[in-house]
Amino acid sequence: MKVITRLLPLYFPIVLLAAACGRKPPADELEAIKYTGLIRVGISADAPPFESLDERGQMVGFDIDLVNEIGKRMGVAVEIQNLPYEELIPAVQDGKVGIAIAVLNAIGVQNQNIDFTDAYFKLKDGVTAVQPANRPTLNNGPLFIVVPKGADQLMKALNNTIADMLADGFIEDLSQKHLLDNP
Repeated sequence: MKVITRLLPLYFPIVLLAAACGRKPPADELEAIKYTGLIRVGISADAPPFESLDERGQMVGFDIDLVNEIGKRMGVAVEIQNLPYEELIPAVQDGKVGIAIAVLNAIGVQNQNIDFTDAYFKLKDGVTAVQPANRPTLNNGPLFIVVPKGADQLMKALNNTIADMLADGFIEDLSQKHLLDNP
């Protein structure tokens, strides 16, 4: 009995460690985001008025406000990583970021082991973004959020959030704030 009493304090940490090791990892990207309470977003802040750096070096623009609202509506914090445009797709593919948004449409990026959400905005005549030389030229057309291929639950949650923001006028308000108020 004395031996058991001495070994008992060693037993509980082992049981707790075994229980922690047996915890199932998140089954998909959405579950992982909700588990950590954080969504990592890749942005290339060089295309005003959608995303750029202000005079203080803070990221500002339509897409910045959009992803912050997405995080708010999903109940998670948003961590924005400013990456070179050509690194956005690889960052999503490698899991460095969970999603990417940077005036992205499907031009030239299909079949790269990524998927696109439903369109959150359609560029129209008179609404343009600065297009650095390393980006495809966008004149008109829909803009999407890039997600990893097979992230079906994340895609569904983002599409539902986009639909809600379109329905309640949030995206229209962003358009007024960032696109129509800027010459």
